[in-house]
Amino acid sequence: MRVYLPPIVNKVFAHEVQVRTADCDPAGIVFYPQFLVMTDGAKDDWFARGLGQSRRDLLSKRRLHVEPEKVHCQFSLPVRMGEALSFELSVLEVNEASVRIRIVGKRHTVEHLSITQTFAFVSLDTRRAVPVPEDLRPRIEEYLADPQQASS
Repeated sequence: MRVYLPPIVNKVFAHEVQVRTADCDPAGIVFYPQFLVMTDGAKDDWFARGLGQSRRDLLSKRRLHVEPEKVHCQFSLPVRMGEALSFELSVLEVNEASVRIRIVGKRHTVEHLSITQTFAFVSLDTRRAVPVPEDLRPRIEEYLADPQQASS
């Protein structure tokens, strides 16, 4: 029996964001729920530029929705209006029908937040999770984090 092991690539997808007035509370600090909006934008760009398949095309052409199943957020330092933030996305785990990613928000290489999310591909026709698309699986696996990063 032959076992498939993905190649070790360990890519990290980078996404830059400029913090805007609308992202902040009256004190000029990012309102925490806005980080979910920002990281969803990073995930959108990862699908389009990193994986070569936009979420829009998944919806309109393949009738697949990328549905969050679980989200864990850890905020360590505030981010202020006007500051630039770099999001680094890596894949922690790829299962039959779900993918677990980690998005780290950094400013000048210092980590300010970390969001771990598990998402599934859901058929718009059946409203049920389906296996990770075979054409996307190898591209997703290129972003698998090394085991030490995945356990942190």
